[in-house]
Amino acid sequence: MATTWERFRRDVFGDPRDAGHDEVDPAGLGRAVERDAGRVHDLIGAGLAAHDERAARALRVLGELDHAPADAADRLRSVLPAANGHFRVQVGLALHFFTGDEACIAEVAAVLTGTGNASARAAAATALGSAHATPQALGALHRGVTDDDHLVRRCSADALLRHAGEEPGGHDDLRTLLAGDSHDHRAAASWLLDLLARDSSRSYGTPSRFAVDLGPADHHGGYRRPARITLAGVVLGHARTSAYVPELRNLGINTTYPDREPDFAALRETLVSHGYTGMPEEGVLDIAETRAVLDACETTLDADLGVFRWRRHDLLFGDRAVFAVELGPVDPDGSLRICTAWVDGHNVSPVDNEVYVPQFAHSLRSTLRTLDRGADFLDWGPTTDHVTAELLPTGIGYELHSAVPGVGERTGTVEVSRDDIAHVLDATATALENHPRRP
Repeated sequence: MATTWERFRRDVFGDPRDAGHDEVDPAGLGRAVERDAGRVHDLIGAGLAAHDERAARALRVLGELDHAPADAADRLRSVLPAANGHFRVQVGLALHFFTGDEACIAEVAAVLTGTGNASARAAAATALGSAHATPQALGALHRGVTDDDHLVRRCSADALLRHAGEEPGGHDDLRTLLAGDSHDHRAAASWLLDLLARDSSRSYGTPSRFAVDLGPADHHGGYRRPARITLAGVVLGHARTSAYVPELRNLGINTTYPDREPDFAALRETLVSHGYTGMPEEGVLDIAETRAVLDACETTLDADLGVFRWRRHDLLFGDRAVFAVELGPVDPDGSLRICTAWVDGHNVSPVDNEVYVPQFAHSLRSTLRTLDRGADFLDWGPTTDHVTAELLPTGIGYELHSAVPGVGERTGTVEVSRDDIAHVLDATATALENHPRRP
């Protein structure tokens, strides 16, 4: 069957010696399906089993032609645990097409931020440029702009330009920065974030009842955004010109749900407690509209925080290809901090990489105290919920639990000494403890 798949692949993709042979010929694929759909499905299945990226791409094209097998998503889920590099990129894209699950985009982002070869990282960046702009995808592309490899930097920058509504190919100053040193790369990444935020202002609601106007996003700081709140036709005052994003996005949680309908008095009371002034005494809220405004604000502000969380990394302890922990900046009140753990080149914090500093530092110290006993490892709370690991005599054994439903675990081992593990844990805990929560 493998030989037959290779022959079929040449028919659909063209001769590997020809330029552009990686592109699927939809017309040729469509004709093949019309002749014998079952055979085509079997051949693509053989290609998936061989971890051929073109098979995943062909399956997605079949979906676009409405000729995919009924179990297309299941086929892709079955090969995802062992997928790496170019193959993982195409499987993630195809699975997102069939399921719409944004966790599949995270699979592509993981290739870009991982420690694989530069060609696969560049392919992941290009793919993310045409994929749904999830916070994790944008955060990964931002990191890609500072990659050690020039091709990865260029592909990441082009992808961010597309998400900002710009056509790659111009921006000579950007190209100069990408060809420069690490300081220039960071400047390019910052410029691209500003470009993304250019058109991010949003307005929700009706001023005569309740409205929130959000100014441009701040992907650099992440925790503040200009905001104007209007209640019963009155623009409220506030001592600060920008709102604390976690506080603003929780207005609905504090005032209307899960167990209460929107209530003017409750909303007014909550806004007063957050420092808003000039509050009208009376007003009327439309229940459906108020809930929609609060939900929309929450979604928008979650995206702000998400881009900030997935792009920021200020300190790296250890080697990401073996075992490491990355720390981002401290949030304004010092209680939260970005923290991403890495094992064997895998991001083992793929869903939640924001930690409560006192709890996380305590967990790291507890692990340090039991390091010589060979106990369970990486049991540090929600941040590491998607990994199960144990200390082995020569390193770490792990199971990575995919965020995509129905996908099995990735398993493996990596050699690393107890001393190296202890150094990473101690250095990370010390860095966390040196930034205590401010009163």
